Amino acid sequence: MVLSHPEIEPVRGISRIEKRSKNLIIFVKAKIMSISSEKAEIIKRFEQINHVSLIQAIKNLLDFGLSKQMQKNKALEESIDKGLIESKEGTVRRHKEVMAELRECYKA
Repeated sequence: MVLSHPEIEPVRGISRIEKRSKNLIIFVKAKIMSISSEKAEIIKRFEQINHVSLIQAIKNLLDFGLSKQMQKNKALEESIDKGLIESKEGTVRRHKEVMAELRECYKA
């Protein structure tokens, strides 16, 4: 699998793995820059708003989005903690065992 992006030019003179890694880094940087520019554009537009109810609606939307993000982060942390506890207690199963069980269960 070659990682690439339409805005990223191919890198010559390096190995495939290095090329993949470099393209991935460039892609991530481009994505971050894109997010940063989107945020800047939103802030610029927001500063032009003079309607109180529209500002409140945007604030409510942001509050809702942030609360959902925090809930997902908390759920992820709890899931990781649970997995670590189960691993320490030895109550986990090997991937091969689970896959064999699933294949048997869903045999056609």
